[in-house]
Amino acid sequence: MDALGLITTGPDSAGSDPGPVSYRLGGEHATVTDADAVLGYLDPARFLSGEVSLDVAAAAAAIKVQIADKLGIGLAEAAWASTPPERSMANGGAGARHQRGQDPGLLPLFVSGGTDR
Repeated sequence: MDALGLITTGPDSAGSDPGPVSYRLGGEHATVTDADAVLGYLDPARFLSGEVSLDVAAAAAAIKVQIADKLGIGLAEAAWASTPPERSMANGGAGARHQRGQDPGLLPLFVSGGTDR
């Protein structure tokens, strides 16, 4: 949360080292990945093909302390409020495709980011 009490993400990334709190590598700040884990969007046992097991309880504790308690809201609401970057990126891509008259079903999908493991 910033000085105005708004939930912010970025521009700094937790990266893969130390990474999100749920990675158990020393990350202390709740991330969008942590929020996704708490919301059940990610399978904690099969994350990154099972190479990384997410600690959902640690992610939940970080979101509770860093966001939910400060705003006086529930854990799920705080986690969901932490995910606008995902919606913003998805909407931005959709807008660009439509402006160009492209059918998204005919386009390749490239992903990046994640861990260096």
